[in-house]
Amino acid sequence: MNYSTFKDLKISKLGFGSMRLPSMENDISKIDEADLTMMVDYAIKHGVNYFDTAWGYHDGKAAEALGRALSHHPRKSYLLANKFPGYNKELMKNPEMVFEKQLKDCNVEYFDFYLMHDIDDYNVKDYTDLNNSAVRYFIEMKNEGKIRHLGFSTFGSVDTINRFLDTYGDNIEFCQMPLNYMLWAMRKVKRKVEIIKSRGVPIWATEPLDRGKLANISDARKEVLKMMRPDDSVAEWAFRFAQSVTSVKTVISGMSNINHLIENIRIFSEKERGYLNSKEGAVLLGIALDMLEELRTNSRALVEKKCTK
Repeated sequence: MNYSTFKDLKISKLGFGSMRLPSMENDISKIDEADLTMMVDYAIKHGVNYFDTAWGYHDGKAAEALGRALSHHPRKSYLLANKFPGYNKELMKNPEMVFEKQLKDCNVEYFDFYLMHDIDDYNVKDYTDLNNSAVRYFIEMKNEGKIRHLGFSTFGSVDTINRFLDTYGDNIEFCQMPLNYMLWAMRKVKRKVEIIKSRGVPIWATEPLDRGKLANISDARKEVLKMMRPDDSVAEWAFRFAQSVTSVKTVISGMSNINHLIENIRIFSEKERGYLNSKEGAVLLGIALDMLEELRTNSRALVEKKCTK
């Protein structure tokens, strides 16, 4: 497994996400805990040490299930991250209740990493209101040792990110955000990464496959990539792009079955082939720009078709 250094920690380059765990009966609230336990055991045995969950994942069931799976392992053998659901205005008023429940659900006495979740354009005003007690409460929990490292996740604009960091930057140690080559080609993520990096804050990358879309590109585009890396799948290209961004410490992937987990661990365990060189990166971004232009053309055609009816 490849690792990053963060302060005094070694963090696996591959993070185990719990937003898409194995479930039963097509019901996301019914997590297959036997499969999950097997996957967690395999992940830890093969070097994965970063596990990520959140209040709302799997209708609120993910944290408990992940906590039970991790309980078979020594607490110091893994790093656990959880998130405060600041998108919920009612819960924003009661951070202590949320946090105490999260500790109980995960059966731990502290979180290695804790995030203000989903800092976005619609709620940044609430987060940065100095009369709001939520962020102050989590800073206090950090001072008490119940949170080892405090960060935030965001889907918001550059202005939103700057506004949040202007208010709490002295207390924020990391940022989690969607990062893949399609978003990079649109320059939305590239600009955000530049801003966050300039603040000295490292990145935790999510959605490297854009919810699976980047594992299903056209055959012609696959062939271009195959000519450069004959042994690499399309998904590998996407994962390698995310971990090649210099400020990215870990890439969090939703683990839905053991086969995906095994393949992901293989990808993130390769030392020499784990990253893209500048030529490979340029080719991948060229494909992304071509895909974006195709999407725009198809959208224009759809609008024109509707207008002629």
